[in-house]
Amino acid sequence: MRALTLLILLSTLLPARPAHANQAEALYFEETGFWVNPLFAAFWEANGGLTTFGYPISRFFYQDGLHKQYFERAIFERHEDKAGTEYELQLTRLGALITVERRKTELPFQARSREPALEATMRYFPETGHYLSGVFRTYWESHGGLQAFGYPLSDAFVEPDSTGGQPLVVQYFERARFEHHPEYTGSDSEVLLGHLGREALEARAAPPQALERQQNTPEDRDAPPLGPLPVGDPTPVHCGFNFAYWSDLANDASNEFYLDLAKEAGCEWIRVQFTWKDIEPEQGIDISTRLFPYYRVIKHANDRQLKVLVNVSHPPDWARPEDKRVPADPQAFGSFMNRLVAYFGGQVSAWQVWNEPNLAVETNGIIDPLGFFPLLKAAYPAIKASDPSALVVFPGLAPNSNYAPEWAMADTWYLESILAINNGEAAQYFDVFGVQAYGAGNHPDTYWPGNLAGNPGWTNAPEFYFRHAEELHVLLVNAGLGDKPVWITEMGWPTGNYHDTYGYGAWITPEMQAEYLTRAFEIMRTEWHWVDVSFIWHLNFADYGGAHGPYAGFSVIDEFRQPRPSYEAIRAMTDAWQASGP
Repeated sequence: MRALTLLILLSTLLPARPAHANQAEALYFEETGFWVNPLFAAFWEANGGLTTFGYPISRFFYQDGLHKQYFERAIFERHEDKAGTEYELQLTRLGALITVERRKTELPFQARSREPALEATMRYFPETGHYLSGVFRTYWESHGGLQAFGYPLSDAFVEPDSTGGQPLVVQYFERARFEHHPEYTGSDSEVLLGHLGREALEARAAPPQALERQQNTPEDRDAPPLGPLPVGDPTPVHCGFNFAYWSDLANDASNEFYLDLAKEAGCEWIRVQFTWKDIEPEQGIDISTRLFPYYRVIKHANDRQLKVLVNVSHPPDWARPEDKRVPADPQAFGSFMNRLVAYFGGQVSAWQVWNEPNLAVETNGIIDPLGFFPLLKAAYPAIKASDPSALVVFPGLAPNSNYAPEWAMADTWYLESILAINNGEAAQYFDVFGVQAYGAGNHPDTYWPGNLAGNPGWTNAPEFYFRHAEELHVLLVNAGLGDKPVWITEMGWPTGNYHDTYGYGAWITPEMQAEYLTRAFEIMRTEWHWVDVSFIWHLNFADYGGAHGPYAGFSVIDEFRQPRPSYEAIRAMTDAWQASGP
C-alpha cells in the first residue's frame, strides 16, 4: 500500500523537454574546464543536458577497457565495437553497481508480479519486475529511456537524502537514481538524477591527468582520449611461474633444477596441475599410495620457500556422469579434494578448482555454468575441512568470445552466469578470483576495441588482448565482489612459431617476449591495483614437452635449458622491486 501511495504521489506529469537535433560539435564547459566530444555532446543536449547529467568532471580517458567521461550524475562510455549504432554511447551501470547488496534483501528492490489493473497509468518491465509511473515515467521516456538509464531496479520509495537534506522519493535504475524534488514541481528540475558520477569518481582513484582542466583551444578540443595511465603509486604484485614437473625419480633432479631457477628469478610462487584421473583412476582406492611423486615436488618447492598453487581437474571416467553438462560427480569430487588436501597437511598454500570450464574439452562435453557450479560448491567446504588456512581459487576461464556450448563459451558470459546463480551464491565458494590473461601476439598496451594491434592476425576479438582481464574484473565488481583478491593464474606470450595453434609467436622475438612480460607486470603494479599475484605461462615447457610441444614458445627457459631474455628480464624486474620497495 505504501508503494502504491508513492506511485500516486508521482502521478503529476512533468512536461517533456523537447529533444534537440544532434549537433556534431564539441562543447566546452568553463565551469569545470572540460571538453565534451561531439558524440557525447549530442546525447547530453538531446536528453536533458545539465539537469539530467550535470557538468563534465573529467576528461575523456581510458578506464576498465573503455574510453569514458565522468559527469556529475553519470558516466558516459564509448563502445567502439558498436560504432554507428545507437549503443555506441552507453552509460555505466552505476545504479546497478551501488545496489548489488540492497537488491538481495530490501523490499523496494524485490520484483513484483504484473497487475494489469495498474497499467492504465503505469508501465511494467517484466525484465526486472518493476513499475514506472508519473513524473519518473515521463522523465525516463523523454530523456533517453533504456539507452540512458536502463531498466528500473526498484519501485519508487522514500530514502534519506545522501547530502543530509530532507528524505526524497527515489527510484533506482541500472544506470541512474531518479530523485523527486517537489520544491521544483512543474520545472525541468522536478526530477533530478543523483550525483552518482561524482560519487563514483570520489570512490576510486583516477589518473591525475584525467582530472586536469583543459583549455578552450582547438588543440584541447581535438585531443584524442587519454590512453591507459598509472593510477596512484605502484602496489606490490607477486610473481610466479607455471611449472611442469616430472613424476619419475629419474628426473627428480630436473624438478630441482627448475625450481632453483624459479627461486633465482625472484618469484615467490609456482603453479602446478594435478590430474584427478591419474591420482584416483579407480573409485575408492587409497590415493596416498599414488601421491609420493606429487609430494616430492611440493616438498622441493617448500624447501626453497616457494609457495604453491595446485590446480586440480580432469576427472577419471568413473566420475563422469551421464549428464554432459556436469563435468564430474560433485560428491565424488568433494571426497577426493578432502582426502587430497589432507594428505599435504598445509604444504599447499592455495587450491584452484578446475581449469577453463568454459571449454568443452575441459568439461563433460557441454558447457553449462549450472552444471559446473555444484563442483565448486562441493570442493570449497571439503578443502576447508582439511586445511582451513588454504585459499580456494576460482578457475581461470579461457579467454574467448564464442557462443558454442559444445566447443567454447565466452568467458564474460560464463562469469556473469555463474555469479548470478542463486542470487550470487557462488561467491561463498572461492576466496580468490582466478583469471587467464593472454595477449596473443599483441603488445599489452593495445586493447579491444579502441586501440587495436596492427599485426597480421589475432587482432579482431577481445580475447586476443591482455587488457581483456579488465572486462572480467568489471564483472566481478558489478557483482559486488570487488573486494575479492584477483590472481592471474596464466599469462604470457610465445616467441617463435613452435606450434601452429599459437602461430602469432612468429612475429614475437625473444626480446619482445621479455618486453611484453615486464610491461604486463608494470600495468598490474601501476594500474591494476586489484591484482595480487600473477603466474607466467610458462617456466619450462620447452624442455618438458619438447621443442615442438604446443607451449614451447611460451617458456622463459628454452629447450636447451638456457634462459631466454624474458627470464633475465623477470629477474632484473624483481631485483628492481626489491631495491626500491613496493
